[in-house]
Amino acid sequence: MNLFGVGVFEALLVAIIGLIIVGPNKFPEMMSQAGKWFKYARAFSTEVMKDVKEAVDEIQEEVIAQGNDLNEIRELATDLQSDLIAEGKHVETLMDETNNELGRSDSSTPSVLETLETPSTSPNRDSGELRLITGSDPEEKS
Repeated sequence: MNLFGVGVFEALLVAIIGLIIVGPNKFPEMMSQAGKWFKYARAFSTEVMKDVKEAVDEIQEEVIAQGNDLNEIRELATDLQSDLIAEGKHVETLMDETNNELGRSDSSTPSVLETLETPSTSPNRDSGELRLITGSDPEEKS
């Protein structure tokens, strides 16, 4: 039995000193009052400890919930990272295949870059207009 840091032996020592100071006539009345105060203090401390325990349990539940949320976020990040790595490897594979196809193309066929770099010649290049040659226009035959 320990209340506010006072054990059984300390309480017994205080009771003996109280008996000596108050005397044997008033000692039972004083111990009765002390018992009431002790009971009141014990009930108060029990109530306070109950409230503190409830608060600690609530905080602990919040921490556990946030820990679970954090674990879910970590799992999502890991999944996203693995997906990104897989997509990166897929893109590298496609780039390698494209480079291989470009390397295998016929040397007489101009590459895409050569086609883009060389200007095309058109009959009306100076006027800035392009016309479709169908064979029905008299100017096209000349």
